[in-house]
Amino acid sequence: WTTPRLRGHVMVLFSVWWTLGTMAEACLAWLLLNNLGWRLLVAASAVPQLLFILMYPWLPESPHLLMAQAVAARAAVDGNGSKAGGAAAGDAAAAEAKAAGYEGEAR
Repeated sequence: WTTPRLRGHVMVLFSVWWTLGTMAEACLAWLLLNNLGWRLLVAASAVPQLLFILMYPWLPESPHLLMAQAVAARAAVDGNGSKAGGAAAGDAAAAEAKAAGYEGEAR
């Protein structure tokens, strides 16, 4: 889902976010645990996930998933509306995906 040139930078960003999240959770525990109890700590820790669930309908799908769905849809039906009987539909979809710049394997 990312170019090989950027893959290392993206992995570093993932590591940084995990580290910052762990530090934020430790700070949150330090602030809330002694005074307000573990139940409020668990509730406060769930807020980011709840926000993500609320935003989920507006998040874009990954390009890999969209390409896989398009290839599957084209492979299921050929040009005249009948079921595809061979690899021709899959080959055509793979060629179209390659022409569009998708470098992965069309599935």
